Amino acid sequence: MKNLVQTLFVTITLSVLVASCGQTNSNPALVGKWKMNSIEIKQYAERIEQMEGLIKSLNDSLAIITDTAKLAKTKQELVYYQQNLDGMKSNMDSSLKNTFWTFDGNGQLSGQEADRKNYTGYWNYNDKTKMLTRYLPADSVKVAVKGDTMVLNLDSINHITFVKSK
Repeated sequence: MKNLVQTLFVTITLSVLVASCGQTNSNPALVGKWKMNSIEIKQYAERIEQMEGLIKSLNDSLAIITDTAKLAKTKQELVYYQQNLDGMKSNMDSSLKNTFWTFDGNGQLSGQEADRKNYTGYWNYNDKTKMLTRYLPADSVKVAVKGDTMVLNLDSINHITFVKSK
């Protein structure tokens, strides 16, 4: 009973919020299922590049190390950094394979991000600001939609691209 009251309260609150903000689901190009296609996060890419350089350097140094203790330590560091790099790449691959958003024309939203469970919520789009807002989960992001491609502009250098599924 308590969950029903909470759900009803959230639904009414969101309805009032949507009506008062003047936002609408006025961009029919957003309606449909969108799958993540690429992730361009500068800091993430720089970290991967840095780790790849460190791994290369450690591999190169293995050939010239003659001290057994130093060789063992370098091999241990190499394994550690390689596992971290593999984990970062695996997380990115998981996001690309398992993230989708579905926008219904009635303001309903469903989706999944990476390995999280499916979720449902609501969405609105503001034509003036080009801002897409999702509720439950809550976030707002500037988007550009051209045909079957939607780009989430996180800031001037970082973005995530989604493509429309058929």
